Amino acid sequence: MPKVTVLMPVYNASPYIDSAISSILNQTFDDFEFLIFNDGSTDNSEDKINSYNDKRIQFFDSKTNVGYVHHLNHGIEIAKGEYIARMDADDISLPNRIKKQVDFMDNHPKVGICGTWFKIIDSNSTVKHPTKNTEIRLALLNNSAIGHPTAMLRNTLLHQYNLRYDASFVPAEDYLLWVNATKYCQLANLPEVLLKYRVHTNQISTFRKTEQSIKAQIIRKNQIEILLNRTLNEDENLLHKLLFQEKIDIKSYNILNLEEWIDRLIAVNLLCKIYPENNFSRFLKQKFNNIYKNSYISQDNSTRNYNLENLKDFWLSKENHFLYFSNLQKIIFSIKCLIRYPRHTN
Repeated sequence: MPKVTVLMPVYNASPYIDSAISSILNQTFDDFEFLIFNDGSTDNSEDKINSYNDKRIQFFDSKTNVGYVHHLNHGIEIAKGEYIARMDADDISLPNRIKKQVDFMDNHPKVGICGTWFKIIDSNSTVKHPTKNTEIRLALLNNSAIGHPTAMLRNTLLHQYNLRYDASFVPAEDYLLWVNATKYCQLANLPEVLLKYRVHTNQISTFRKTEQSIKAQIIRKNQIEILLNRTLNEDENLLHKLLFQEKIDIKSYNILNLEEWIDRLIAVNLLCKIYPENNFSRFLKQKFNNIYKNSYISQDNSTRNYNLENLKDFWLSKENHFLYFSNLQKIIFSIKCLIRYPRHTN
């Protein structure tokens, strides 16, 4: 039996697929099976896959496009490896990726899912997700905290708890799987770039970005409902959206309501202990601080918040602004309000 099963769905990835396949076949760790699923591609992806003569490759050719989640779940069902490594047909795994993840998983039996840092191709940008279980669990309250194509999953975990990708949550199906897995295992990210991630207009996370955002908001909401053990009402749902939007106009909503909402979440968690108390409190308060600052000081060079009304509120309100702003920030905000006031009078 192979130690690792690599799962890679393919759909019209002809320009990139050679690099992706070669990056797996050239791994320093070679005890793996490589399951490639062609999801009804209309380009010459099939021909390129068939051009490889490597006994580790098993090619599953679907003539119709049924969606990559179908193939990922099929791959989980038939995978023989102790670990399942994800791979996308437009990315590049660095040569020691699989070895380093296998070594880590072997030495950390409580970890069920392990990702890595990754670099964006043709960019200086590197995505550095949190590395420790507690940090990742908190980050999941905000968004997916493991890069999907970097993930390695423990096969026994997936089968023991029937963990699968949910097609109804595409293109945020990985985010939901990570959240569901936290009930049964620890999560980790290796603090090292082990994959090069390609961004282009044809990938699903690009042309379905709005849908991904909506699905992610549902996942965020579900996590809080589990914490509270009830469904959020309309006002609470708005507050939670604001909490992770981190950018609101001070006049559009009473920010004290948001602070009260955070205090309520902290109090509930203190009783049910789903998240480590100090970490959870610090995480949410940092969110609030960011929103509070942004409600006065725009982060996108917009000037809509620089006016005398906000300046008066800033200095005379009973709210304790001084907890959240440095002296320099207070001076800058006040000067901008005075300078830009004439252009923003009604």
